[in-house]
This record gives sequence, structure tokens and C-alpha cells, in this order.
Amino acid sequence: MTTTKRTTAAPSFVKGRKGNTSVVDCLVRILWRQSDDDPWPERTFEELRAAVSKMQDYHVTPSTVRSSVYQYPGIFERVTSTNSALLRWRLTKQARAGRAS
Repeated sequence: MTTTKRTTAAPSFVKGRKGNTSVVDCLVRILWRQSDDDPWPERTFEELRAAVSKMQDYHVTPSTVRSSVYQYPGIFERVTSTNSALLRWRLTKQARAGRAS
């Protein structure tokens, strides 16, 4: 008997300009787990910025990522880590359920 991992697509929270994907939705896709068996990812601002730049195909500034994260506290939350000096972020429980306030 083989088992298959079930994958779920990341939800969309903010409509992008001119039909493009918004920075917020890029961030959600980066922080969305690949399958139900995987843990929820946590990333630093620099990791998020690099991944969003790659997805958008242009350089996204750190301030753009920072403002997008802080503008939507119902989607993103800080992760407290005792072994790292860098601030890490993940999706809130509501966002992981596909809804955010």
C-alpha cells in the first residue's frame, strides 16, 4: 500500500495590481507548507525578500516586504526563537486555515 501526500494550494488574501500576484500572496505561498505532513515554514525577512523577488521576477525591497508583513497582522505572526538572533515569521492560525481578519 502506498501513501500519497496531500497538497493544498495557498489561499489568496490580497488582489494584485494589473492582474499580477500581490506581494502578500507571494509571502503566503512562501510560508505555505507543501503537504499536510510537512511543518509550517518560518522565514526571516531576508529569506522572504529573496523568495518574493524571485517569484515577482524583479528586485523587491526589504521595506516592501516589511510593510506587507506588518500591514496584515491577521496573516503573519512573529516566531520567538531562543536559538536565533534573527526575527522569523510564519502564517497565523487563521491564515493557515485559509481565512484572516
